[in-house]
Amino acid sequence: MKRLALKGFVLVLPLLLWMGLVYLIDPFALFGSGLLGITAQAREQTVSRSNTSMCRDWALYKTVQFQRRPMPRVLFGDSRAFSLTQDLPADYQSAEVFNFGIPGANVTSIADAFWFASSRQKLERVCLQVSFHNSSPGSIIKAPLAILNSPLLYFFDGNVMLATLDCAKRRCHAWLKGSALPTAKDAAYAELFRGVSDLLVYRSNDEKHFETLRKVAEYCVSNQIEFCFLNMPMDPAVHRLIREKKLEGAYQQFKERLAGLGPLMDFDKENLPQTAFQDPLHLKREYYLPIAEAVIKNGQ
Repeated sequence: MKRLALKGFVLVLPLLLWMGLVYLIDPFALFGSGLLGITAQAREQTVSRSNTSMCRDWALYKTVQFQRRPMPRVLFGDSRAFSLTQDLPADYQSAEVFNFGIPGANVTSIADAFWFASSRQKLERVCLQVSFHNSSPGSIIKAPLAILNSPLLYFFDGNVMLATLDCAKRRCHAWLKGSALPTAKDAAYAELFRGVSDLLVYRSNDEKHFETLRKVAEYCVSNQIEFCFLNMPMDPAVHRLIREKKLEGAYQQFKERLAGLGPLMDFDKENLPQTAFQDPLHLKREYYLPIAEAVIKNGQ
């Protein structure tokens, strides 16, 4: 009997050691353990370690962050909303707005993030940044929600496993070398441009996505939540691509339908030069400030 118990212990020991390592490192701060001195900055470097895993990793990290510290004012969206509050001046940072922008999020993911947030916090003001180019199917929020509902999944999720090893490697590198490992490089302009071009084919999902947004808008109205939609500027090259694909009418209809659901802040006026953009979708820092002024400061 003792021998059988010893064999059983030997079999489960690697599993226990792995679960202990995940708990100690806690790459997405699910437990808030931080027993190895892993900082928020180090975790964000791990979450941004790869362009291929960034979407899924930030989806989990953002949901965990909101679960731990919910706020009544929230900005939802994709990577353009994500970038909107990065490195803002101190007077902008005084506004208590949770940035739920997730790189790669489509309409379904943004709506799922909204429903998750509304289930955890009485919302007062929300802004939903929605992109014309990203009507792709699926949701990157479902897996994080499954982990929050069943934390045991956290220890065996593939992304969490890779993030744990990456975080451990970064921690060891910092101890031994006294410097941080680099994060993923920004995707090249041409690569992002091809991605936008590929995503523009998903117009067949428009009806489903507008129905999704309509339900969010109706919930906000019935629960007295101040809300608006946000349309961010796009590089002149993307506008040329929309014209080449004969989607100008669809894009105009997209904005009109958003405005029909609720207040729309439309900053895409085609009056910005290409030099204002660091890539096809993302502005340079100085051009974000007027938008942050409208979205964040004016919403205090």
